[in-house]
Amino acid sequence: MKINRLYELQKNEPITSGGGFFSNLLLWLGVICIGCAWACLSGIYVSTYSLKTYESWFGYVLAGAGILVLIICLRKIELKIASNYFWILVPLVLYGLLMPYPYSLGPWVLVSGLVLFYCGRGEAAVRRITPGMLLSGLLLTIDSFVVPVWYYLGCHDRGLPYLASTIAGFFTFLGTTCSANAHTLIAKCMGDYRMIQVTADALGLLPGVLILVGIILCSSFKDNNSLKRTCFKILILWICYLLARYIVLVWIFLGWPDKTDISMMWNAVYCLLSFIPLAVILALFKNRIDLAGKLHLSWAALSRNVLVWMILVGCAIISAIFGSSLTDPGYKKAGRILLDEAHSEWEDTMKTFDTNWYGQSSTYNFYCLRKYLENYYKVTVNLDEITPGVLNNQDIAILKCPTRAYTGKELDALVSFVRGGGGLFLIGDHTDVFGTSTFLNPLAERFGHSFDKNGQWDIDGQFSIYKQPQTLGHPVGKYTPEILFATGCTLSAPVWAEKPFIGYGMMTRLVNYGNQNFFPDESHYEDRKFGLFLQVTGAFNGKGRILCFTDSTIWSNFSMFLQGKPELLLDSLMWLNRSNTWWAHVKPYVLLLSLVLATAAMFVSPSCEVIKKHHCSIIAAFLTVILMSCHSVDRFHAWAYEQPKALRDFKKITFDCQHSDIFLANRLWFPETNNHEAPDYGAFFVSAQRLQIVPQVGHSLTRALEKNMDPVVFINPYREFSENEISVFHDYISKGGRALILDSSDRFSTSFAWQLIEPLSVEILYGQPGYDDSNQAGGYVTYVFSENKDYERSISFPTEHICEIKGGEPRLWYTPIENEGVDSKEWKPCLSEISLGKGKIWVCTLSNAFSGAGLGNSSTIPNAHQQDIYRLVFKILNDLSGK
Repeated sequence: MKINRLYELQKNEPITSGGGFFSNLLLWLGVICIGCAWACLSGIYVSTYSLKTYESWFGYVLAGAGILVLIICLRKIELKIASNYFWILVPLVLYGLLMPYPYSLGPWVLVSGLVLFYCGRGEAAVRRITPGMLLSGLLLTIDSFVVPVWYYLGCHDRGLPYLASTIAGFFTFLGTTCSANAHTLIAKCMGDYRMIQVTADALGLLPGVLILVGIILCSSFKDNNSLKRTCFKILILWICYLLARYIVLVWIFLGWPDKTDISMMWNAVYCLLSFIPLAVILALFKNRIDLAGKLHLSWAALSRNVLVWMILVGCAIISAIFGSSLTDPGYKKAGRILLDEAHSEWEDTMKTFDTNWYGQSSTYNFYCLRKYLENYYKVTVNLDEITPGVLNNQDIAILKCPTRAYTGKELDALVSFVRGGGGLFLIGDHTDVFGTSTFLNPLAERFGHSFDKNGQWDIDGQFSIYKQPQTLGHPVGKYTPEILFATGCTLSAPVWAEKPFIGYGMMTRLVNYGNQNFFPDESHYEDRKFGLFLQVTGAFNGKGRILCFTDSTIWSNFSMFLQGKPELLLDSLMWLNRSNTWWAHVKPYVLLLSLVLATAAMFVSPSCEVIKKHHCSIIAAFLTVILMSCHSVDRFHAWAYEQPKALRDFKKITFDCQHSDIFLANRLWFPETNNHEAPDYGAFFVSAQRLQIVPQVGHSLTRALEKNMDPVVFINPYREFSENEISVFHDYISKGGRALILDSSDRFSTSFAWQLIEPLSVEILYGQPGYDDSNQAGGYVTYVFSENKDYERSISFPTEHICEIKGGEPRLWYTPIENEGVDSKEWKPCLSEISLGKGKIWVCTLSNAFSGAGLGNSSTIPNAHQQDIYRLVFKILNDLSGK
């Protein structure tokens, strides 16, 4: 059977082997590889916390394999390209340059294929390569449009309850004890019951849809007379295959040695292997696709019917992008915040976080959050019943972690507050702990939202990481860098709701009220749901707004100033501190309009033959529309939502994480060569907060030093400093900057602290002979520390890897505790002060004592020795901050 490929000016010359089984098998294998590649590249089923060895490159390998296979199977096509066709390079290159990777991958493959053809027109080998590259580039491009749609829709409930009961009946027929509850299979296996989810993700619907798109695209190469019938058969086959695939995977799982590891449902390797039989089935079709002949590509003039159809589709795309992503700019309000304490006994904001209060209750606390907000907004704490009078003259109400219910009158007052233009910030936590979800939902449900009673983690069970998309990102998160969540719950919201954070690479498990903190059992991890989930949702109501957030832990004192946490808090309040314009009410209808326009476009759609003839204009127009729409939304958000400015100056200290070898709870980007476990400096980081200093995480040294004059801390610097960084650092100090460099004697072969202090005639004597360690505590030598070599007026604590500093002005001396009464020459400096211009540098070799080995964690109640370390830490930080 002859086929018309894209746009064909000459008839194909029939080649018998062109439509053979093997060539068709290669075609469908290529389509499956590219579909599975996008399932990896999308990040939806890939761990966010700790990538497995293959996960960082497997998606690209699949894409490359798909391109190679399609090149092989289309090598017999004789390709000709008219000169005017190369104008398509303009929109392709612009799209590739301006859209984020990997969404630009398809256009770049198309560009590579066209450039390769143009540069080697006289070579027969080039003519054989180009058809496969063009088809694979087209597949990659079309699949890249499917992924954002899945993100927008796939984060909502994906359970399939009726299908679960059908599959349970099938397993029962096969002799397995099995039943269904909603969208959960309950199967008996070796005397134990296993609960397996029947969801769109478990069914493999995303890779299935990506593969189906490719199958239909390639099937459109056939004659129009049989296309509809062929597509209908393919759709039926595809549905049956997805069901059979799921049943086989469940069957394999029930016989698997590890009865909790159900990762085969999303594992990229299993995904590929499980779809390969589909390629064989398609290749066995009686009416195979002829993959040989002549193909002539040219840019044809548009007809009126095609132009009308393109306008309808283009308007549908614009409506979909604006209706789903463009948030209301609103009218900025005064920024008066009411922080409710009357309904919560968790994450208290009232008791001062200082140098005298330690323990878990001091760090699981929102005191630092409140004080930080006071730098940007006028904050009032509510200790009474919430009434219209209490909410009067307020712009935002924050309800955090309620442990008691709101009365009906309070709920009515809060709803009226929002409708009148107020912003409502609801902060919950995981698994309905302390009843947070139970007490928040009566209010959230009045706006169509609810806190799910579950816990959410990374898909492999670790903490999950979120990174804002490079385009079409929501203002809530606009200025938030990559952020590590603790454990929250997920949210349910209408499809048209604001979706600031769509969590990817995640899994959830239901609450278990029989366990402490309501976390689920460790024994049944196979019951997890996985894929996309809502982590932050918002809504417009009347003149006001509501924002729901589910992980209160990240704003506790011990986590409040780690990367992304303060930025997310300010971004959230920046969005809430607006009253609505007309766009807030029109936005859902604009999204609905996109469906109406798409439906209308289907009714006036030209034939496949006409689309193939004008494919060049269609691709160029749609890429341009998508590109312009996305960047219009991004530019509008940048204009409407500026980063809030502080009302007053407050003390800050920057902890360098670009060169420092430290662990700060969410620091995951150690170099591959660094195999050791980095020391934890969480308690030292948080100790600044006890002095009412805001610690900051800095990942760019030059940016941190050029931006302001905040003091900077280096801890065990293990990355080499560039000449420019050293120059910028010394310039920063000479203008009045202050810096603390912490190091220890065991780092003589890995430390680069010397680069910063050697030009200033200061040296750390690494690896010097140690003292007699006969007097030890916890395995470490106990030393005495004094500012003036006075044994009586000193502090003492056990530590290791301390060494002498040569140069500068000594500020702290040390000697072993058993050296009481010895000559002053036995004292050696471990802290020296260096003056440079208007600024100062403190160099200290007590980094080990200031780590978790000496201070414990941020919730540790310090013993006598740790109290001495804290006294020294507070003294150094006060000097550093200029107190």
